[in-house]
Amino acid sequence: MYHHIKKLMFTVRVDAPDPRFGNMLLEQFGGANGELAAAMQYSIQGINCDDPACKDLLMDIGTEELSHLEVVGTLARMHLKPLKSLEGAESDPLIAIAGGGGVNLFNSEGNPWTADYLKITGELDVDLRSNIAAEARAKIVIPPTPGIVDQYYNDSTGEGDDGETDYEGPWNSGDGMEVIDSPALEGFAVLKATPRTAKTTRSARARGAK
Repeated sequence: MYHHIKKLMFTVRVDAPDPRFGNMLLEQFGGANGELAAAMQYSIQGINCDDPACKDLLMDIGTEELSHLEVVGTLARMHLKPLKSLEGAESDPLIAIAGGGGVNLFNSEGNPWTADYLKITGELDVDLRSNIAAEARAKIVIPPTPGIVDQYYNDSTGEGDDGETDYEGPWNSGDGMEVIDSPALEGFAVLKATPRTAKTTRSARARGAK
């Protein structure tokens, strides 16, 4: 279950829109090494994963990548906004007309997003190696930010149908790693995530109870 919070993971602002830069950002949005591909790859690997701890890891990362997709998409749309004018449409009809004047599922060259970008085998060790390679390629596009690179976002929470819960391992503990606990659900209590009992309720703290 996903729940959208009307607040970006990181606030983005643009003083002077630059459509050329916005077009470049489409590569990070819907390109082979972009956020959409990352979100889908991690999430689908997680769905296929039988190991509960690794499944938790993959779903955590896949959910965070969806947040990155929203941030990059919002920033790209801000830069592409001038293309919604008649003059802008004449200069770049792909984005202004075919793309609806904003982001869409294609890269900076107009090539449509494809599931062929994804590396999903069902073999955990192989999939993890593919993820390592994908993250290495991502660093070429966007270098990691000091401090943030050591944060682990616990975005897959609650208790699953088979009793799965949050797991701890070398990926989210030790060596200066900081765990950010369910930032989107701050102030909420999450119950069991099953069709019979699933619901999210406000905690006493969120209701202002003493």
